[in-house]
Amino acid sequence: MLLDKEDETELLSELASLSELLTLRLSLKLSLEDKLILIDREAELEADSELLSEAEMLSEALLESELEVDRLADLLSESRVDADSLLDSEADILALVCSETE
Repeated sequence: MLLDKEDETELLSELASLSELLTLRLSLKLSLEDKLILIDREAELEADSELLSEAEMLSEALLESELEVDRLADLLSESRVDADSLLDSEADILALVCSETE
């Protein structure tokens, strides 16, 4: 099948139009892919930010817990000193009572 010049020109014009449409479609596809990548990165950054915030809160809670443990250890130490002091006083009283009863 042979084409005359006019048909050939028309086909070439249609091919050029189709080529332009394909180029635009590819460009749009790449643009959408880029936007999806950006959206994914933003979501990752937001998730990282949330994780960082959560880690900071946990770190603060851990520090508060460590301070509370230190405070309780100090109280325990003081109560041991008080108990030792009471035992010494009790021993002194018993010794005094024993010495007076002899």
